[in-house]
Amino acid sequence: MAPIKQLLARLSVAVFGLSAATAMSPDANATIDQATLIETLAAPEVVSWGRADRARLLRMFAADPRPAVRAEVARHVAELPPPVPGAAIRLLAGLSGDASVEVADAVACALAVVVDREPGVRGASLTTKWALSSRAGQRRAIAAALERPVAVAIAESVLAHLASDPCAEVRRAVARAAWARRAGAAALYEPILERLSGDPDATTRETAQIALGRA
Repeated sequence: MAPIKQLLARLSVAVFGLSAATAMSPDANATIDQATLIETLAAPEVVSWGRADRARLLRMFAADPRPAVRAEVARHVAELPPPVPGAAIRLLAGLSGDASVEVADAVACALAVVVDREPGVRGASLTTKWALSSRAGQRRAIAAALERPVAVAIAESVLAHLASDPCAEVRRAVARAAWARRAGAAALYEPILERLSGDPDATTRETAQIALGRA
């Protein structure tokens, strides 16, 4: 049996709960060839599963020791058909504080897709929840997500709020997002960039100044 078929058989048993003994730990996951695992997550058989089952599968690999696998897990959350299960959103939240830049970027990209596909109020609610999170990783992720062309009405208000965040990484993400959105709505985003142009963090300050054409 080909490696992908073998892994699919194991995953199917674990996800659908046919045997408690088949549940795989992160240490056991690490023994699976990375390329095979990533290819299996995108296999047509897996894509045909329901949202909740696919979310359960992704959760099994969210703690994998390899950043490339964790990043792939985040990307696949964005591929779940809406509405995305709460368990998958919580999975993204857990990954938002990942030390890997690759994983953090994948979380922001996935979050942008999820927010953009949610109906108005639900998308705004999810955006607000992440912006007000006690976790800096979630606040940074939503700011980074808004750097993408996400259609959420409260984007300006969220970025204005996060421009005063105590975490420099969050403010850096805000500066990039405000810069990206400035072209279509200068009156909304230039005030944010003006505030950040005097930020105590050098990277944030420089990004804002460049966006305003001052550097």
